[in-house]
Amino acid sequence: MKGLYVHIPFCGSKCLYCDFASYPRREADMPGYVDAVLREAEMRRAQWGSFAPDTIFWGGGTPSLLPVKEFVRLTKGLGEVLDLSRVREFTLEANPGTIDEEKLAAYAACGVDRMSLGLQAAQPALLKAIGRRHSPEDFARSVVLIRAAGIRRVNGDMMTGLPGQTVAQARETARFLTDAGVSHVSCYALKVEEGTPLYGLREAGKVQVPDDDAERDMFHAAREVLESAGYARYEISNFALPGEECLHNLLYWRRGQYWGLGCAAASFWGAERATNVAEIDEYKTFIDENKLPIAGKEELTPEDAAFEEIMLGLRLTRGVDCPGFALRHGWDLRERYRETIEGLKAQGLILQEGDRLRLTRLGMDVQNHVLLEFM
Repeated sequence: MKGLYVHIPFCGSKCLYCDFASYPRREADMPGYVDAVLREAEMRRAQWGSFAPDTIFWGGGTPSLLPVKEFVRLTKGLGEVLDLSRVREFTLEANPGTIDEEKLAAYAACGVDRMSLGLQAAQPALLKAIGRRHSPEDFARSVVLIRAAGIRRVNGDMMTGLPGQTVAQARETARFLTDAGVSHVSCYALKVEEGTPLYGLREAGKVQVPDDDAERDMFHAAREVLESAGYARYEISNFALPGEECLHNLLYWRRGQYWGLGCAAASFWGAERATNVAEIDEYKTFIDENKLPIAGKEELTPEDAAFEEIMLGLRLTRGVDCPGFALRHGWDLRERYRETIEGLKAQGLILQEGDRLRLTRLGMDVQNHVLLEFM
């Protein structure tokens, strides 16, 4: 499978934990940014040839802040540059409270069939503590509007390890999502990244974040609620009702090829990984000068590719298909890492089931430790 990622860097306000390429109060830049993304698509086609993605994902930022006119112009313009006839899934990220009937009608008409909404927490005090502007009620109303527009698949995001969060609140948030009827849940641990406002507050002693053990207790409580409601865990942080897994994210974890367009977007094509510049003005300057907006790139060695497949494959509950791995890389994972695998089995971190190697639940909690053993 092949995927297309489009980064929309505009947002209403910057969340306290956010270190993504997102910029508030830049509405005046939207038309010029759409022009630049369309031009980048043309430049990519000239560099790499024709492209027919199976999945599309618009992330941000907040893509739903684009005016309908600009959303339609960008979608149709990409369809003129790329072959979108094979698309099986088109996902758009949105913040609760930023969508309405007019926008959703345009999304559905342009082929969007999955929306991804960030709830993060079902408690207003926790939302305020991380700088989120919406309410839980905004989220629930947004899900109703999305379904009424004929968009059936809805992702809901939640976070664990938030300042002041309890296990009971994590459980309540998971239950809120299941009651809202979303088809997919992503449950992420908060990461306090250097340079974010939350990092500064924590370092100044003004905010306390739960430790790793407390965060894992929250995740386990949320997992129990989700699994009891019929959501199967298919990746470390992701749960879905039967048949509702996110194809675009699966493409990443299976090392599929993809193009990334826009600020900070990443591409993986052939053996090359490349990342675009992050700032809007710098991105537009590159495009205006008829240059690809590359901030950095690397050519993966065969060893890099093999380790990536192990790292990404072990994120999935199905794990790594060992015979398939051997066909792609020319060596048997089980033979080369026999001692490592046996040691991890003894620790209860990994299982070998037939031709598949996968992490246990405990192994998924400490995946970084497992990967260090393989390195």
